Amino acid sequence: MKKRLTSYEDLPSKLQTIVQQAQKNMTARSNNGNRYSLDWMTDCLLMRCKSTSTYKMLRENGYLPLPSIPTVNRAIKAMHPQFGFDKALAAGLTDEIQISKNVDFRVDTGKMVEFVDFGNNTTEE
Repeated sequence: MKKRLTSYEDLPSKLQTIVQQAQKNMTARSNNGNRYSLDWMTDCLLMRCKSTSTYKMLRENGYLPLPSIPTVNRAIKAMHPQFGFDKALAAGLTDEIQISKNVDFRVDTGKMVEFVDFGNNTTEE
């Protein structure tokens, strides 16, 4: 079986990650101290957030090589999210707002409000 698993380039990328992690766990000296790739740990965090009971079932029955719940909880606690506005996002939105002006049609006057006039290139429509 090990010979079969050494050639898995045709598998989808997520399945390759699972197989690689399973191979690491098979060759580990003990159940403690396994190292998980960042991609796999991110997927494990997402699975754990979706359903703890499903995560436990998949781990306990050996369907996937998942880290223990305390390991996942430590990874969550190690994250340092920052709240507020992202400056790069705000700059991009500001640029977009400056490029695309708001144009409103006033029914009572029949005119465009904040309409940019391009002189002879502007048509009545």
